[in-house]
Amino acid sequence: MRHHDATRMGSTSRTASVTFRGSEALELGRQLHAVRMEQGLPLARAAASAGLSPLWAAQIECGEVLDLETLHAYARALGARLTVRLDTGLPPDRHGAGDHP
Repeated sequence: MRHHDATRMGSTSRTASVTFRGSEALELGRQLHAVRMEQGLPLARAAASAGLSPLWAAQIECGEVLDLETLHAYARALGARLTVRLDTGLPPDRHGAGDHP
């Protein structure tokens, strides 16, 4: 399950808070753990590189509830890049094309 809370500010900037739970968080955690293990990087070192406590990094790797900003920071510390895709289910011409220049 994903929780999306997007707030539109002004006419051009947006902020969004995305929290991953359940199978999505578990899969992301497994992938990040695999990347760290492939590099032979100790959990404490990976956590410190991301500015996180080892406990928080362990929770990420175990699929605990986490936010997108933390995922990005941990992935960057592992030399990985996290990308997020939003699928609205709308046809391509219905994605708010009129809202953008």
